Order: sequence, then structure tokens, then C-alpha cells
Amino acid sequence: MSRKRRARRRRRIVRFSALVILLILILALARRCGRKPDGQDDAKEAPAATAEPPQNASVVFRKDGSVTVTSVEAFDKDYYSEEELTKTIKDSLASYNADGRKIRQDHFEIENGYAVLTLDYDSTEDYAAFNETPMYYGTVAGAQEKGYDLSYVLSGVNREDSAKILTSADFEELSRNDIVIVTHSADITVPKKILYASKNLKVTDDLNATPADAVSREEPAILILNK
Repeated sequence: MSRKRRARRRRRIVRFSALVILLILILALARRCGRKPDGQDDAKEAPAATAEPPQNASVVFRKDGSVTVTSVEAFDKDYYSEEELTKTIKDSLASYNADGRKIRQDHFEIENGYAVLTLDYDSTEDYAAFNETPMYYGTVAGAQEKGYDLSYVLSGVNREDSAKILTSADFEELSRNDIVIVTHSADITVPKKILYASKNLKVTDDLNATPADAVSREEPAILILNK
């Protein structure tokens, strides 16, 4: 197998799509160990995780365009190898960073039957390339130019004027406002005050929102920010 193909394979294994990156890795490790994750073998399974996750999945955007993403996934089978999972993450990051360090591992631990992984990305472009999963932080005009469908934020209530409801005609006026788009369920923190939020988010304060409904590529979480 060529070096390029091996690198591409490792990147697919550690894909950080939605909240399933760790599940993908865990299942990959189970297959490598020659065991079936559905319990159809002789391996003794550890009790399923019953404790609450140590923290929520989250996405933190910063003014410089960098983003920190934390994923939390159950890690509750006795045939999962923390050592091999750690190595797979390290190798995948090394492969992506071969031309320059753009992603850094901030935190990884197994706690209460859950795996928690935090990665720092230089940009949402690096997140999207590494995970093959959309994420955006930029201007409203920039999002439209890239083909993002912003309809899911329409009818949002202006947080500064509750009598004002967002319409498609308002996008031109807001073209220079920042916007964030996330396609998996996670708590979101932004660097500027939230002006509008998509209906699948609950705004908890000026800079934070949490999922209130399903989040996906088809129904992304969208926040339009103040200038």
C-alpha cells in the first residue's frame, strides 16, 4: 500500500464526524482484535457505561478563526484498547500535520466508561478537511458564496429586538456579520454576541448555545453574530 493511501486510510479511521469519531475508532479496534462488537464471539463484555458523561460535546470558536472541538463517546467494552486508540489518534494527526502543524491534541482520557477527545484546529477549513465534515466560521456573504444553505436560520428572532424576525431579505444587510455553522450536536461557544439562532439551538447567554433539537448536515446549527 502506498504512503499516500496509508495516510488517507488513517485519516478515514480517525474521522471526527459529529459525535462518532471515537465510536468509529473503537469499532475499528474491535475489528483489528478479531472480535465482533455485536457480542457474537467469546469475549466477555464489560458492563455498559451507566454514569453520566464527564462533559458534553462542544465546539468553541475564536476570533482568530481557530476552533476547539470536544467529542464524548461510550468506551465500555473490554476488548477496546486505550493504548491502540491513543496511537491511532497520534498517527492520524501526524499524517495530517505532515506539511505543517494545524491540528493539536489538547486532551484525551477514558473516564466513567466514556472516551473524551479534544482537538484544537487552526481553522474550520482544517476541521472540515480532516473530518470530511462541514463546519464554517466566517461572514454571512462568505457562507453563501460557499454554497451553505442558510434557510434553517430563517424565522429566527432577533435577540436585540424580539419584534424582528429574520427573513431572506435580511441576509444582504447582514452580509458582513459573522456566522457559525455546525453539523453535529454539541454545545457552541462563539466570540461575539449572538444575534440570530437556528430553531434547533437554545441560546443560553450572549456567547453560548446548546442543542434543543436534532443537528445534522441537512439541519445544521447556525448562529449569526453581531458585528
